[in-house]
Amino acid sequence: DDSPDPRLSQEGTVQAMDELNVFLEYYPNSQYRPEVEKMMDILMEKLAYKALLNCRLYYDLGNYMGNNYESCIITANNALNDFPISKYRVDFAFMILKARFTYAQESIEAKQVERFRRVMDEYYSFTTDFPESDYQKEAKRMFEYARKVVEGK
Repeated sequence: DDSPDPRLSQEGTVQAMDELNVFLEYYPNSQYRPEVEKMMDILMEKLAYKALLNCRLYYDLGNYMGNNYESCIITANNALNDFPISKYRVDFAFMILKARFTYAQESIEAKQVERFRRVMDEYYSFTTDFPESDYQKEAKRMFEYARKVVEGK
């Protein structure tokens, strides 16, 4: 239980996971294996949640001292790769779409069409991967806005 709150450094969480992995390597047939695997899943979700908090922070920082929307996108993409079965996958995917959308909105006019095309591409990926998401309504709104910009309406 040395694993800290997700908003803090996760050094203890990573160390605990390393130690649990060592246990599983030494005792692969242990009666405690299911319990250890459950602990590993809980710790992995904590790391995924930490990544989601980082994504949200980058998004909230926006263009403050640089393009934090791009940092949000990179962090979310990395999290999707690092935590492929996380319950936060839909949140990471939506943060990518939302960051692309806001970045396109705040771009200079000369770059908006190109960036809104990327929003549309991201929308298609999002709806393909998460057709039943609670974010669908907001995602559709972003898509429609992007489509109007791209089509010049």
